[in-house]
Amino acid sequence: MSFPNKKPTTYEVLGSHGVSRRTFLDFCTRTTALMGLAPAMVPSVGKALLTQPRVPVIWLHGLETRLCARWLKAEYGALATADSGRWDTATWTRTPAKGFGFTEAPRGACAHWIRIGSDKKIANYQIVVPSIWNASPKDGAGKEGAYESALLGTSLADSGKPLEIPRTIHAFDPCLACATHVVSNGGRTLAEVVVR
Repeated sequence: MSFPNKKPTTYEVLGSHGVSRRTFLDFCTRTTALMGLAPAMVPSVGKALLTQPRVPVIWLHGLETRLCARWLKAEYGALATADSGRWDTATWTRTPAKGFGFTEAPRGACAHWIRIGSDKKIANYQIVVPSIWNASPKDGAGKEGAYESALLGTSLADSGKPLEIPRTIHAFDPCLACATHVVSNGGRTLAEVVVR
């Protein structure tokens, strides 16, 4: 399908690839949850994706990448890519050493930090994956994390089987084991669902 006179909407682009209206509506629901918006915003997100020209996401990520690279270069100096010839520890001339890497993964920001000791062994390695950001509780300013924000105001059809909770969390496609604990204001466990 071509769109000669105008930029296509997200719905038109997805439709040209055989995506059904039902799948499109599911996409709108998941997109709303990924953005951390309340479930009541699904119709607004759907309307925007149905009627507004598709945003060039690649360009947006390119701009983000350029800005991040500029900030990192300003903070840490020259940036370099991996040199696989340096895997042999006998070639290492500077230890202790440290390094870091940041990228935008499908679920969000991903970061790695490493510290290598004088003995040329890893002294510390830390990874902060997107699910850690998304699953985080309130931050220092009291703002909810993405999961918590998406769950606020969620009605449960059956508090003994809170299926609405894992459905909402699964919309984020988390990279972690899933368990749902429904707890009363007093801290008493009302229900627990473990996905294996």
